[in-house]
Amino acid sequence: MPKARPLRSCVACREQRDKHNLLRFVLDPEGRLCPDLQQKLPGRGVYTCLSARCLSQAVKRKQLSRALGAELGEVNAETLLQSVRERLEDRIASYISLANKGGKVVSGSYQVLIS
Repeated sequence: MPKARPLRSCVACREQRDKHNLLRFVLDPEGRLCPDLQQKLPGRGVYTCLSARCLSQAVKRKQLSRALGAELGEVNAETLLQSVRERLEDRIASYISLANKGGKVVSGSYQVLIS
């Protein structure tokens, strides 16, 4: 029998989805909101959909602080979205670097066409 995949709900739209299809946020030791892309950081997590609309709606309605049970102070949706973008770009760059180190990256239009 296959193992059931854990479900979580988005704090903005309340839609239940697979845990791995949502973006998790936790509080760092200084009490700041931190995106947890690999979903491995310790502490209570709160989930939003991967859309900018859900993230900004959760910030606007203060649902992130309510779900975490802590006062977050002034949280800017654009700053938070930019932080998530930067972390995702860094993660993608590290995966490309690993593939390049393993010899799996092909560059150049001619090389790509013949491979």
